[in-house]
Amino acid sequence: MTQRLESAKELVKSVGFVGEVTARCFGADDLHDLHVRQFHANKVDLLIPKSVSLPAMPGIKQAFVGLISVAELLKMICRPDGSLDEQVFFDNVRGFQGDANPVNRKIVETLGSDARSLLPVLNNGVTVVAQSYTPLPADHFLVEGYQIVNGCQTSHCAYIAKDELGADAENVFVPLRLVITDDDDVAISIIRATNSQTEVKEDDLVALSKFQKRLEEFYRMDSAEIGLTYERRAGQFYGLTVTKTRLVSVADQLKSVSAMLLNRPHLASRYPSKLYAEAGDSVFRDEHKILPYVVAAYAAYRLENAFRGGLDSRFKVIRYHILMVVAYQILGEPPAQLHTPTSEKQANKIIAELRAPQHVELFKRAAEFIETSAGGSIPTRDRLKRPGFTTELIQRLKDEAANGD
Repeated sequence: MTQRLESAKELVKSVGFVGEVTARCFGADDLHDLHVRQFHANKVDLLIPKSVSLPAMPGIKQAFVGLISVAELLKMICRPDGSLDEQVFFDNVRGFQGDANPVNRKIVETLGSDARSLLPVLNNGVTVVAQSYTPLPADHFLVEGYQIVNGCQTSHCAYIAKDELGADAENVFVPLRLVITDDDDVAISIIRATNSQTEVKEDDLVALSKFQKRLEEFYRMDSAEIGLTYERRAGQFYGLTVTKTRLVSVADQLKSVSAMLLNRPHLASRYPSKLYAEAGDSVFRDEHKILPYVVAAYAAYRLENAFRGGLDSRFKVIRYHILMVVAYQILGEPPAQLHTPTSEKQANKIIAELRAPQHVELFKRAAEFIETSAGGSIPTRDRLKRPGFTTELIQRLKDEAANGD
């Protein structure tokens, strides 16, 4: 690779009339980061009448704390046509939790009452991380490449109340923390710290990882043509039209990939609320291929459809074990490790089989295999929760493959 870079530099130099030439190799992650930066490029002219500059800190170009009016906050979160711009919350750990949420309902009520003048002391405000800023005359700042990383709920509530506020939006203020940095690690540290002070679950913070953002983008691009939507941040599709049966949450993704490709169906069924703590170290890793994850979620989606299309509902209790068995039976071998090119080849093979008209028969065959392996009846829930039964199934599947059945 180094030789190819040097050759490229020499080729450019040979053109003549050029100064110093540098060459850099961009991998998939680099290209994705560039795409995200371009896709989420934004800027806003903010009036911040009251602000204090914070002392110098490592990795941070500049930082301020201050107050901005709700009108200025709305400038940050609205498109030119007045609609809400959800892109500014891309780096937030959660989407809007709804106006029925008790805390959010109280914020909306406060904005609509005489107590709204107390908002600076009643509300934690918003934290904004931006790539650059330029001071302008009369307390204005041009902020570019910004994300609201904390204060998603407050921002949405302000948007809901904007019509009722009317011109008073200029006179109602919220606290602002503005941090200027282009260091991704520093930005993530800020996001984690500001969200750890509120009721945010540890598995919500998974949404911050580069892998999760790449996974979300892969679903959005839908090169695999599966038609599913990934909800990286809980509540991010609030108010939008999304088919619920085609929505994949982080928990759904975790269960499907753990069951189908990591030989852990017993965890998916036993610890639905603690699965990330059990399997977190082996999933959502930066070096993992994306396609296997999407295929696992697609398999879970097709399985649920199969239950609605003729597959005996008594097999629902073994749904996660069915996913594992189907993978083995389609591949004729164990699923490859998720960082390998082989895992992508296997994923393509699985998706081709699941698209076939006879996919319900695949699930039926897997369910009957499990039933037979358990002695002719559906295993008890207690047995399904035990890794020993998973080990028994895997050994029988290997034996079946070795015998060419």
